[in-house]
Amino acid sequence: MCVYSEQLNIVYTGNSHASLYPCGHCPSSVGGGLSRRATVIKGAKEKLLNVLVVDSGNFTAGGPLDDTSMNIEFDQKRSLFCYQAMQSIGYDMVALGEAECNFGPEFLKKAINSYVLNYVSANCAIEQVVSYRMKDFTNFKVAIIGLTPAGNYKNKGVSVQEDYAAVLTATLKKIDGKADFIILLSALGDQENYRLAETFKEIPLIISSGNTLGFSTQEKIGNTFIIRPAHKAKEVRIAELEIKNKKIHNIVVKSESLGAGVKDAPEITKNIPACFSDADCPKKEGLIARCQNPGTLQAVCLYDAPAQFTATIVTDTACPFASTTLSEKLLKSAFAGLSFRLVDFRTDEAKAIIKKYNIKTLPVFILPLGMKKEKNFPVVANFLQEKQGEFISTKDLSGLFLLLDRKEMPRKIDFFINPYEPNTAKFLKELLEFTKENKVTLAIGLIIPPEKVSGYPEEEIKTALALRYVYPDRFLDYIFLRLKNIKDSSVMQTIDELGLDYKKVKNILASEKIEQLRKENDALIGAIGINDGNVLLVNNNRVFKVFQLKKEDLATFFQADK
Repeated sequence: MCVYSEQLNIVYTGNSHASLYPCGHCPSSVGGGLSRRATVIKGAKEKLLNVLVVDSGNFTAGGPLDDTSMNIEFDQKRSLFCYQAMQSIGYDMVALGEAECNFGPEFLKKAINSYVLNYVSANCAIEQVVSYRMKDFTNFKVAIIGLTPAGNYKNKGVSVQEDYAAVLTATLKKIDGKADFIILLSALGDQENYRLAETFKEIPLIISSGNTLGFSTQEKIGNTFIIRPAHKAKEVRIAELEIKNKKIHNIVVKSESLGAGVKDAPEITKNIPACFSDADCPKKEGLIARCQNPGTLQAVCLYDAPAQFTATIVTDTACPFASTTLSEKLLKSAFAGLSFRLVDFRTDEAKAIIKKYNIKTLPVFILPLGMKKEKNFPVVANFLQEKQGEFISTKDLSGLFLLLDRKEMPRKIDFFINPYEPNTAKFLKELLEFTKENKVTLAIGLIIPPEKVSGYPEEEIKTALALRYVYPDRFLDYIFLRLKNIKDSSVMQTIDELGLDYKKVKNILASEKIEQLRKENDALIGAIGINDGNVLLVNNNRVFKVFQLKKEDLATFFQADK
């Protein structure tokens, strides 16, 4: 048994969903792919002592979390190629995640019989899958337990135990006295793994896959460390452990990049198809990739010159807030031969375009109908409207900045606040300073967040509106304090802290007046279509979301009318 400290290096993946190829839309430094993964893992085995290679589950294709899923046939084939490659890489143990039952028990059983991956699951009754396995090193022994989420297996007729604590207790009894260190490969997701960490203090390490709540590579719950693999195996993670008295004396988690600088392992590359779809082919600047014979070992990536198109963008070319960069990037990713021509909305050409197509908001993209023949047209089809022989972009594609049908109201800013959104207090403080310095009127609108948040968002907005009506001079004090403590205290506590009378606010909330205040607040929000916080409406006709407030850029709206 282990008395003195020992070193253990755990190479681990999980939630890869049979990602065979590098991430096509990621920067070259990110990448991924089984062939590069094999190279990194081989290197780790050669350089490090006492190496254990594991996967915490969900290495099978298909399901809602597999963004490269195509159809059942291709997803099954991709999964089998992944199993074969993982066997070749030499994984010591793998856990069964929810994804491993995507195609039912018969497919899984056949895969288990075909590929030696040393499957572990303490609660899933499938032949050749055991509750735990031992890994012997020179001076110590490691036990690896697996836990599998019950839902998908139970729905497909697999015998699976749902009482994770009970089955883990039974497994630990079997291991008692046999191991110097215990690892749990759990595909149950972070929430369940947190509970297990609090209950089973004799388990020093959980490798968590499934539904993850945190973004950190590691965290500690009591005496137990929880470490997470990289999603889609875009990198390989290595936990370097110093073990003493069955506990982790020290842990360092490192992430090994699978970027373009990592060489492909030829023993993997030759045994998986070059591509399953066009998106799997490596990008080549200015060319369109085409996957021929997809999903077979005869697959090959071919490249064609793209059709050439020009899009006209009508916008305010002088304004830094009217950027169309993201929209251009989206279109360019779908149509490699697309170029852009900017036209300022003040020119005669732009005025003619605006009149011809009855355009109400800017920026707007005008694109040729010929793009409809391109294979990637469905990617953007819902964001385009056909008018008089051209495609006109909707606001969802081009964004929204200039409202052409709204009368300009000089020296006025409306700031729309979602009280739950980060940085709101910072932006509001900067806006108050700016409007005071530049003699600009500032009005505040209140947004109910579109997404679910803790607390009572509708009551938050109504209370703020009622307080503004009763105490207009203290409204900003209330807003700043509420932004600070919205998650920690009630509206009543905030009002009391300001020394104000909650009963007066409550009377407004109980009267018909609150509905009038709500309608007045919502009128402008509805007219413009604002559904997010930290949005500015400048001079009543220019609207944009604030990510960073630069006063010098904001000042350009008010220079002409000083």
